[in-house]
Amino acid sequence: MNESTRTLSYVGVAAVSVVLAIFFAPANPKAPDEFGEIGRPFYTDFVATDAKSMTVVSFNEDSTRSKVFNVQEKDGKWVIGSHKNYPADGKDRLAKTAASVIGIKKEQFATKDPEQYAAMQVVDPLDEDSKKIKGRGQRVTLKDASGKVLVDYIIGKRVPNRDSYYYIRNPNEKSVYMAKLNIDLSTKFADWIESDLLQLQGENLAEIVIIKHEIDKKKRKFVGQETNILKRAKPSDPWTLDGLDEAKEEVNQTEVGTMTTALADLKILGVREKPDGLSAELKSEKGGVVDQMAINDLQSKGYYLQPDGPIVSDHGEVIPITDGGVAYTLRFGEVFFGSELEMETGIEADKRKLDEKEGKKAEEKGSTKNRYVFITAHFDQKSLGPVPEAPGKAKKPAVKKPAEAKSEEEKPAEEKPADDKPAAEKPKADKPAEEKPSEEKKPAEEKAAEEKPEAKSDEPEKKGDCQDEAEKKSEEKKPAEEAKPEAKPAEVKKETAPAAAPKGPTPEEQAKADLLAATKKYEDDLKVYNEKVAKGQKKVKELNERFADWYYVISEENFLKLRLSRATLVKEKTKPEPKPGEAAPGEPKAGEPKPDEPKPEEPKTDAKPEEKPAADAPKTEKPAEPKPEAPKAEEKKPEEKKPEADKPAEEKKPAEEKPKEEKKTSE
Repeated sequence: MNESTRTLSYVGVAAVSVVLAIFFAPANPKAPDEFGEIGRPFYTDFVATDAKSMTVVSFNEDSTRSKVFNVQEKDGKWVIGSHKNYPADGKDRLAKTAASVIGIKKEQFATKDPEQYAAMQVVDPLDEDSKKIKGRGQRVTLKDASGKVLVDYIIGKRVPNRDSYYYIRNPNEKSVYMAKLNIDLSTKFADWIESDLLQLQGENLAEIVIIKHEIDKKKRKFVGQETNILKRAKPSDPWTLDGLDEAKEEVNQTEVGTMTTALADLKILGVREKPDGLSAELKSEKGGVVDQMAINDLQSKGYYLQPDGPIVSDHGEVIPITDGGVAYTLRFGEVFFGSELEMETGIEADKRKLDEKEGKKAEEKGSTKNRYVFITAHFDQKSLGPVPEAPGKAKKPAVKKPAEAKSEEEKPAEEKPADDKPAAEKPKADKPAEEKPSEEKKPAEEKAAEEKPEAKSDEPEKKGDCQDEAEKKSEEKKPAEEAKPEAKPAEVKKETAPAAAPKGPTPEEQAKADLLAATKKYEDDLKVYNEKVAKGQKKVKELNERFADWYYVISEENFLKLRLSRATLVKEKTKPEPKPGEAAPGEPKAGEPKPDEPKPEEPKTDAKPEEKPAADAPKTEKPAEPKPEAPKAEEKKPEEKKPEADKPAEEKKPAEEKPKEEKKTSE
């Protein structure tokens, strides 16, 4: 075989080997679909507002029962389907939840082995296999209005050492992925409702009535009855209590403040549906048929329907009344123990009721103590204050007699010159008119008039230059006064006649104006009052529509803050602290004897009267000398008033002349 033939044979063998190798070689492994999904979203994007219902299922390993929480839109309203369609404030919250689950991506593949589900807590909580108790997750399902599934996840536990990453599985798939999750999810009943039970503000409370009692079911009578009424006129005023002994007691404002805060912050922890007949009775003015089933339901929760009276409760009532006329009646019923699920929905563990012994066991398992509350509302118009009263008819002004009218007109004319001008500046024309009657009635004054020149001659000796200056001033003023009669009549009128008063409304016109203003004010006040009435009545109607279908559950802690006894509301009145240097109330002042120490007081009291005469003796001797002069001063006063009050210069003259007359008589 030559060289070329040998080469060709080698090439052929190699080619066959390659073909055989390709044919018999193992195929390359295909990438799994799980890895192909990395980076893709679980569900394609959708609009958050498309979500019209959400169902969250969780599992309680202790009770081995699933808890289903459902929120949905029904007949245009949001309700909690899992809680007897209780009204929910779920539109905005559901939109937030839907937005938080849009576009969740499969970040990393974890497993598709069902044996590892429990470790990652992605076992379906709705799985009927009773053996799979451990490792169940939380299943979240969102649907649109047609019932189409938008999102369906089983959310497991958080991935170790990776914040915000959780194990997530689609219930219809086996593969488990790790995904970054920031979901706004809550299955707590209080988070999906208007949890503010009464919807009132503490500062709006004007009155609180507390009726405290217990019912002895065997004897069928009330025990330990007590009624306390708290009131205040304004929010800034302190609370007062009816029947308070103000001399010894005062209201404990701190305890009352705690109660008003508890009323304003009262939260709903759970609800129970009322029987249909009872709800209709509370909603309709005509009432409904309350059958035996409804009566039994009431009694099971601590309430008793009286044949011809209101519903009474086991543990009393509290009636807060606002200044807007809204009055609430909170009737406290039976207490019960239970878990969160039992508190919210009334479903009892193992489908059995709790007696006292089982209640202790429930407490040991972490159950809480709660209480039923039956709430109604009514309108209390008296809390709005008195109804505005219409003004009366305008009264006719009293017609005055001409003499009275003239006297009233003359009075201001007489008073104005006295205020505006001093007596010395009065015209001379007034002097003779005032001097004549004094000369006719009092002849004794004529002698004084004759002696006036002598008095004038003596006055300069006593008074000196002051009198000369007074006379000069009076002489300087005389020309001005004498010039007045020479003035023109028009000028005299301007100076002497009083300024004409501006023309005002007549008494009849003023009465009409006052009536018009009072009527306008009355109409405005009545409008405001009627608006308050309408607003209060509307609020009461809304509240009763809300309260009528449900018993409510509150915490025992809030119950104890609301149903206060008189012993808690009242405290002993504190004595005011004395100011520095003052004695405390009931205690003697500094230097005064104490009532319980009579013996040491006796020498002190005996010494005091002995010292007084010695101290008083000089005091009585000193005023002994001016005593005869005192009546002279008193006698002068009436004599000074008798002459004209407008002339101080003339008043001094008779007073100064009297001593001279006395000297003459002595001579």
